[in-house]
Amino acid sequence: MLARLLKKTPNKRYCSTQTHNKNPIVLKHTILEQALTHVKVHGWTHNAIAMAAKDLGYSSIFHGIAPNGNYDLVAHYIDKGNKDMSLKLETSDLTKMTNKQKIKFALETRLRFNLPLLSRWPEAMAIMSQPLNLPSALHKLSIMADEIWYRAGDSSLNIDWYVKRGVVIGIYTSTELYLLTDMSKDKRDTWEFLDNRLDDYILMSKVKTDAESTLSALSNACLLYTSPSPRDS
Repeated sequence: MLARLLKKTPNKRYCSTQTHNKNPIVLKHTILEQALTHVKVHGWTHNAIAMAAKDLGYSSIFHGIAPNGNYDLVAHYIDKGNKDMSLKLETSDLTKMTNKQKIKFALETRLRFNLPLLSRWPEAMAIMSQPLNLPSALHKLSIMADEIWYRAGDSSLNIDWYVKRGVVIGIYTSTELYLLTDMSKDKRDTWEFLDNRLDDYILMSKVKTDAESTLSALSNACLLYTSPSPRDS
């Protein structure tokens, strides 16, 4: 089937070297990329992929190159957003930013990527929350969180490594939900919400650090109190 479809002569208006490439992976990427232009009208559906195939001069049944349909399309967009965020972090001067500012900049960059298709984003979230898709969705979130902490200069190797990434994922998903209903200009309320969530995390971290320091001091004091003095030995 795939070989037969590939023999079809592409529409000259959309003909390109990339489209002619017979590598199924490249073709899938090309069609899914084009399908994003149809999401506002057709949603994250086989129809959007079929319309993209037609745009590129292929039969509409060529949507079969993305067998998982709506999941493939959403996953493609999420991967694209993560790459876009990574590139902006790599090419931006973060040296004068605090860790909080770095994390906020990264999360806001990633969330802003979703704005052009925000009206359809609840559908995307529903697709990725399906049981079969959830492991992949969590993996993509962990990739995003790991990139953010890497750019923030985190080098933790203990349990904090997992805790920090879990916190960033939690802040991202809660802000993502808030963004869906935000009617403020330029989503100002969302960025304020994000800022407050980061402040909450910093406060919790400070409380945790202070508690650990207090417990350590108490432990040392107890050891000194219970240890025999040189005069007793």
